[in-house]
Amino acid sequence: MTIEITYKNFLNTPKPYPRMTTEEYLSNQESTKNQLYDGTKGIYLARKVNMDGQELYFPYIDIDGDSQSPEDEKINSAIAYTRLTLETLTRLQILDKFLVIATGNTGFRIVSNILLDQQTYLAFADFVAREMPHILDLKPTKDIEMPHQMFVYKGHANHNNHGLVDRHSVIVPRDAFLCDELSVSDYKSLTVGKMDPDSVMHHMEEFLKFRPVADLNSLGKFGKTLKEYLKIRENIVLDVFDISKWPKKDKPVSLDALKEMLSEKGIPCKIEKRGLNDAISFRGLPCPLCKKTTVNAVAYPPNYRLFCFNSNCAANNRVPFAEWSGIHAGANLEPSKKKNSILVSQPTDLQTLM
Repeated sequence: MTIEITYKNFLNTPKPYPRMTTEEYLSNQESTKNQLYDGTKGIYLARKVNMDGQELYFPYIDIDGDSQSPEDEKINSAIAYTRLTLETLTRLQILDKFLVIATGNTGFRIVSNILLDQQTYLAFADFVAREMPHILDLKPTKDIEMPHQMFVYKGHANHNNHGLVDRHSVIVPRDAFLCDELSVSDYKSLTVGKMDPDSVMHHMEEFLKFRPVADLNSLGKFGKTLKEYLKIRENIVLDVFDISKWPKKDKPVSLDALKEMLSEKGIPCKIEKRGLNDAISFRGLPCPLCKKTTVNAVAYPPNYRLFCFNSNCAANNRVPFAEWSGIHAGANLEPSKKKNSILVSQPTDLQTLM
């Protein structure tokens, strides 16, 4: 079996990107691994993998913290967003197929070496866009041709367009997030200094043992979810189903109604974009539960579970709407219970996006 990947060694590498078989790539990296240590080279892979002539794609999620925050707060919010992502993957019983990589700057990457066909991968991108509103940058997920970062040293200008930091990319145990054990100081301690090239090569050897998915049923709940998003693509008949390009008027009407209801209850809030989606936001306002004004609490539609960045607040583990608001609004805030339905409404102005 011949497996060919598209890669680059530096952040600002222009097209066309080089391609190699996985065997050639690993051999090349092994012979120049001293450059991984000194930070000259890094590891960047494109989503697209050619396996015996078939184009397949591996899942990739980029998790950034709040961009306007200082470094420590940015890392802390990225930790919280990663935990939310892992909770979603846990609910879909697919967590064991994903790795978490601390970027070495302030964020994380969540990747898997399962391989999906193109339409299923696009359905995966739709799933991330719709069900993970805390993901601030969808481009690395949607951009299937461009190699994106896996392992680099952020203290070298070849891999950092911002301020250089003496930190590197490293795999972080998933349980550290789910047990709420990872702190900002832990992040900096895990990533400090340069990469261990032998450890990186070991992880890459394992990652490049790609696992093509021939039957989505083999992925259980996760596969079922992807099939639902595939069905939406088929029904809407678009070349590319890009939720980020839906008309702005499609934001949920209940946001305005909910803000008014909360105001009547004496809970100050505002509607603003948090990440890619509008939400009930408490940025600069008291969290409804812990009352701190610096924790940037937020509640995303459709369920409006409250999330707070204060690790000592009950909402750090997401609290249901009725519990934090005292408002029992009924079924209009609940997800659809209909068989084979998911929380996606069709855009009113369909357009060909490709």
